[in-house]
Amino acid sequence: MVYIGKMSYSLYLWHWVIIIFFKNISYQTDNINHLFLNIFIVILTFIFSYLSYHLIENKTRNYQYTPKIVLVGILFIS
Repeated sequence: MVYIGKMSYSLYLWHWVIIIFFKNISYQTDNINHLFLNIFIVILTFIFSYLSYHLIENKTRNYQYTPKIVLVGILFIS
């Protein structure tokens, strides 16, 4: 439970994106069992959250250049 709590922000970020994606392609998933589809969505959410948590959040949490990278990203976007 503690691990899921640590990953909760990643879960929060990914769950809605995945749900909306599958809702938008619902015409292709009409013939799939809804229970199977919901289980697949939960599993996919955990996979993306796990990868995001370990490959992005943990890597940048204590990295000394993170503020500079974020600033460059903001300047690049705008």
